[in-house]
Amino acid sequence: MLTEEAEHWWDNARQRLDNAGTTITWAIFNNMFLIKYFPEDNGNRKEMEFVKLEHGNMSVADYVAKFEELSRYYPLYVGEAGKKSKCSKFEMGLRPEIKKQVGMQEIRDFPTLVNKSRIYDEDSRAEKAHYRNTGTTKDKRHMHHKRGKPYSFPPSKSRSRLNCQQYSFSAGK
Repeated sequence: MLTEEAEHWWDNARQRLDNAGTTITWAIFNNMFLIKYFPEDNGNRKEMEFVKLEHGNMSVADYVAKFEELSRYYPLYVGEAGKKSKCSKFEMGLRPEIKKQVGMQEIRDFPTLVNKSRIYDEDSRAEKAHYRNTGTTKDKRHMHHKRGKPYSFPPSKSRSRLNCQQYSFSAGK
């Protein structure tokens, strides 16, 4: 259902078509509507926005919504042949840690790829929040970096490596 300005436009367009004796089909309406409300330059901008689209800091759900919205303007993803390309484009735009996890699975069914990516993203965000809230780190290796070296010498300007070696030789005599 059209509202306000679009409704007025359609009333005038329908009247012109009726006066010309043209049978109004969905294809005719759709073509006229797209010409009126979606100029070609707008479609080109949306297509370029789609080509450059990356996951970034969005959630996977937001990335999927933006991907679906913009993919309408990209004609290569229509039909059976476009399904594989659509999956590849989606996967290439994911953040590296998600791409690493889902990429090795070689998923070429778009809904499955979206679902696996979404699950990994949500689990990853929950894990980060858990470690942030508990004050612990996920990687135990980083916990020991503040310890001193058990073999370090007491600080002294006169004890250089050469002096230590000389000391060892003279102590052994």
